[in-house]
Formats: sequence, C-alpha cells, structure tokens
Amino acid sequence: NKADSAPSATTSGSFHGEDTNETSQYDEPLSIDKKQPPVSSSANEKQHGRWGQMIGNLVGKARTKLAIVGGMEMEQTPDDALFEEFDAYTVQLEANIKILAKEATALNQTTSSRATNLEHMGAAFAALGQYKVADATVKTSSATLFTKLSEHFTSWAKHSVHLTKDEKLYLDDPFQELARDVQALKIAMQRRKEALYEYTRKATMGKNKMTQLDKLKDTPNVNHDKLDQLEGELQGLKEEGIVSWNELDVISKRIQRDMDRFRLEFHEKMRRAMEQYTQIQTESCQILLDDWRRLAPHVKLEEDDNADEEGGGEEGQAEPSSNGDGGEAKPDSSEPVTAAV
Repeated sequence: NKADSAPSATTSGSFHGEDTNETSQYDEPLSIDKKQPPVSSSANEKQHGRWGQMIGNLVGKARTKLAIVGGMEMEQTPDDALFEEFDAYTVQLEANIKILAKEATALNQTTSSRATNLEHMGAAFAALGQYKVADATVKTSSATLFTKLSEHFTSWAKHSVHLTKDEKLYLDDPFQELARDVQALKIAMQRRKEALYEYTRKATMGKNKMTQLDKLKDTPNVNHDKLDQLEGELQGLKEEGIVSWNELDVISKRIQRDMDRFRLEFHEKMRRAMEQYTQIQTESCQILLDDWRRLAPHVKLEEDDNADEEGGGEEGQAEPSSNGDGGEAKPDSSEPVTAAV
C-alpha cells in the first residue's frame, strides 16, 4: 500500500509519557537486545521437530536480512522521509564513534606504555652515575646530573601511571559507553526495518491473493469452494497485515520519541567527557611544565666566567685610534694599506 492507504497511526504519548494502550515486544527503550528466551516446547515434542522450528526461524531471519540488504522495495509509510534522515544520522554516527572509541583505547594504552618507558629510563639514569669495583660503589663525576635526571624521569613515570587511570576513567570509558549507545540506536533502527519488511511481506501476499480471487471470480463456472477458501485466506492476511502495521507503528513512535532525547544525551555525554578530559590534561601539562623547569638548571650548560675578560674583543684586533680632532684615524703613509677581506 502507498502512504495514503496505510492503516492510520495511533496517537503517540508525550515525550516522557506513556504510549497508547497498544503494546508490543518492540515497546521498550533503546537498548542492546537481550537474548530472547528459548521457544517452549511440550515434553513429548520430537527432537527433529525442534530442529525444524529452529531452522525455520533462521531461514526467516536470513530472508529478512537479505531482503533489507538487497534493497527490496518496501511499502511506503508517512514517516519514510523522517526515518531516511534518522538512518543517515545513525550510519554517520556509528562510523565516527567507532573511530573515537578505538583511538581513545589506543591513546590510553600509549600513556600506560609511556609510564613503563619512563620508569626504565629513570632506573638507567640512576645507574649511569655510579659503578661497582669489587664490593665498593664508585660515583662518577656526573653522578649529580644523572641523579637529577633519574628523579625527574621516575617522577614523570609515576605521574603517567595516574594519568593512565584518569584517561581510562574520563576518556576511554565514556567513549565506549557512547559506542554502546549508538549500537543500541542502530539495533532499534534495524528493528523498524524488519517490522517494515514483515508488513510489506503481508501486504504483498494480500495483493497476490486478491489477484487470484479476482481471476477466479471471472472464471466461468466458478468453483465456490475454492472461492470461499481464497476469501478466507485473504481475510486472514488482512488481519495479519493490521497486526504487522501496529507493530511497525509502535516501533516507529518509540524511535521518534526517543531520538531527540538520544541526541541530547549523546551531546551532553560527549561534552562532559571532553570537559573532564580537558581538565586532567591541563593539570597534567602544568605538573610536567613545573617538573621540566626544575630540571632545566641542572642540564643547562654552565657559562665560562673567564671568557672574554680582556675587553671582550677578538684576540689580535687593534683598538681604533684618533687623529686628535675627533675624526677617524688616518693610516700612516709610510705603511701599506691592506684592504679587509
């Protein structure tokens, strides 16, 4: 059916209110699917019957996915344009949150590895300042410098350990949670596609049955038993179509109601995570800056206080003389004048 011929949708509740009295297995908040309980069977049900039911369910699900992925033409609904926009938003969101979640984990692992690297460097610097001869420990002339370097790198290592925990808490974990939220949204959108496919399938079967019924009515000497059978089957398909539409309608209204809230919550979770991450990075950078400034005097090259004591001029360079009248000194006419190269 076209959009204008689809069954009318029921009135949805308020943003935080209840839906209509229609209930459905899909009538639940956006969340990752929980495992459905196994289909109950009687004690005397045969094993091959259970396997047959399981295989039938798997085939049905596979057929649904193939139809959706294959771009099967679905029945039109009044909300098609809106859900096309929802679908594009979900695809873009999923692609980018996957990158952010992956790289946040990698960044946290890098900080953890850096802490280990710095700890090893601190120990190595400490060892550079001394060595053992027999049972005696001898300190080198650079022991003071290497001790300061060891203290700095060891302190930086400890700070990186704390930073690793903070990054996990304020960046990695929030991004993983956001990725799960997007996955839940994707599942909800997939549910609607499956419900739309089921409604389309029932509608198509009804159309085909109607075509058969019309042909049978035009047949001379119509078989009334066959006619009654087709009419009964058509009525059953119409009833099943109404049920399928109601399921689709419930899912559609649930997604529409939750989508605005989802976007607001996603924005706020991302903003809060980055606010906290900015704060810990600002504090971390300040701590490191202070540490480097404390280390700087110990690694700075000492200036030679005796350098350039003799007037600060270049060695062998003569001081300019005056001709007595304040003018520039003139060369002695008895000496040759050599141009500066």
